[in-house]
Formats: sequence, structure tokens, C-alpha cells
Amino acid sequence: MANLIPFRRRMLREQWNPFADFMQLANALWDEGMMPSGLTYPNIDIGETPEAYVIKADVPGYSKGDLEIELDGNTLTIKGNNVVEEQSNSPDLIYQERRMGKFRRAFALPGDIDAEKAEAGFENGVLEIHLPKAGGRGRRLTIN
Repeated sequence: MANLIPFRRRMLREQWNPFADFMQLANALWDEGMMPSGLTYPNIDIGETPEAYVIKADVPGYSKGDLEIELDGNTLTIKGNNVVEEQSNSPDLIYQERRMGKFRRAFALPGDIDAEKAEAGFENGVLEIHLPKAGGRGRRLTIN
């Protein structure tokens, strides 16, 4: 009986978010150096307006030529490929954390997308994608 956890009413009001728990674990592993080196994932925000979905991805160090965006139905895939910066063994280097390389992120959006009207822009290391809501077929986007 000593191992029982006391019941708290607030536990009923809080929603369990397994994705947040997974990301917390992944970040802890990354901080401890247990994730493979060269593995990169950009931070991404997905917003929704009545007319469209708006996706913003932080991709510092990548040029728009290093990025690829694909739409297939309501699935958005963002890919990036950049030359991996070599790890330095210089005695002057105190700490090295910056990594570049390949990444691939895919998201299933909750509604249909009008792929013909989709647009993508890239400025100051931020990729911004506007995906109007509707029906249609997939296509590859050009980054403006």
C-alpha cells in the first residue's frame, strides 16, 4: 500500500498528451548526445485560418534550393538536404552543436487542400507555406 499514488482531482481536468511526452523524451536524449549526429528536424508551426492552413518551418542554414515541398491529398511533406558541417577537433573549439544534413517531415492536415493554389515562400531562414482549403490533387511546390 505504500506505493499507491494519492488521487488528485486536477488529474481529471488535464489532458494527457503522448506527443508532448515523446518530444520531451526525444529532447532529453538529444541533450544527452544519445541521438545520432547529423539528425536534424526543423521546428514547425501549423496554424489554421477559415480559408487556409499556414505552416512555418525554421530552417536556418538551408537555402531554398536545399528544400523540397510535396502535397499529396491532405499530406504535406517537407524535405531538406544540406551538406553536413564536419565536426571539428580544434583545440580552440569549446562546444559544437550546430548540425545540418537531411530531414523529412510529413504532416496529415485535418482537411482537404487546394494544391493548385498553394504557395511557399522563404525568407531569413523561415519557410512559410500557405495551403488553401478545398479539394484537389497533389503537386510539388516552387519556393518563391
